[in-house]
Amino acid sequence: MNPTNSAVCIPVNTTVAYAHEYEDIRDFSGSEPDLSDFNISSLFDKTSPDDDDQYVTLAQDMGINLATSDLSEVQQRELLILIGKNRDVFATDLSELGETNLYHHNIDTGSAPPQRQRFYRTTPKIKDEIEKQVNDMLQNGIIEPSISEWQSPVVLVKKKDGSYRFAVDYRKLNSVTRPMHFPLPLLEDVFDAVGESEAQIFSVLDLFSGFWQVPMDPDSKHKAAFVTHHGVYQWKKLPFGLMNAPASFQLVMAEVLRGLNWKHALVYLMTSLF
Repeated sequence: MNPTNSAVCIPVNTTVAYAHEYEDIRDFSGSEPDLSDFNISSLFDKTSPDDDDQYVTLAQDMGINLATSDLSEVQQRELLILIGKNRDVFATDLSELGETNLYHHNIDTGSAPPQRQRFYRTTPKIKDEIEKQVNDMLQNGIIEPSISEWQSPVVLVKKKDGSYRFAVDYRKLNSVTRPMHFPLPLLEDVFDAVGESEAQIFSVLDLFSGFWQVPMDPDSKHKAAFVTHHGVYQWKKLPFGLMNAPASFQLVMAEVLRGLNWKHALVYLMTSLF
């Protein structure tokens, strides 16, 4: 229950109730119940901070550290409060990812037959890493099991920090995909806009797994299926490697920030400058 007169924002995965077997049934007809008999727990203190200090704590708990910024102490506090008040729009892991309802990515292959490749031979260590990442994506609703005839092999790309980026070799699929055209902004125009803005403070926002916030078209997502040693899976969210993925994502961002883009914001794929 919400014992306040204000809206309460409940973060994802918050436990809101417990169910127990009843022990006895009470009849309150004709009399007012004694509420002291009941144990009522409120989520208010956890999910709707009643003072600015708690909003600051919410922001800091996400790892927001402005100590080295050029902002004054007052400005730092104001920004932390703003972030804390909007905690629900920030994702710290895959379980908190949002999803747009403005667009579904479609894969148009015309009359081309299914493109298939078997999975690549690899080391036991890489097999274990693929299985780990597949299970993580399954758990968070990024992919789902598939029986698609369209099958592309998985490749892992080692990053500078030693971890692996999950990728799929879509060269055969891309060769039969009709290209989609949506212009990316020229970096020269972006630099000109920044110079002309005369703004004193800039904020850069980078989307967390941005492509995975765009859903796949239900009628064509099977074409982007990938094969591993453990089976075939297909994407529920937009994957990296599809030839039209950047254009689709730029289209989505331009639509989300319609009316703000090139005025108060500059969008280049997953990065937005305000």
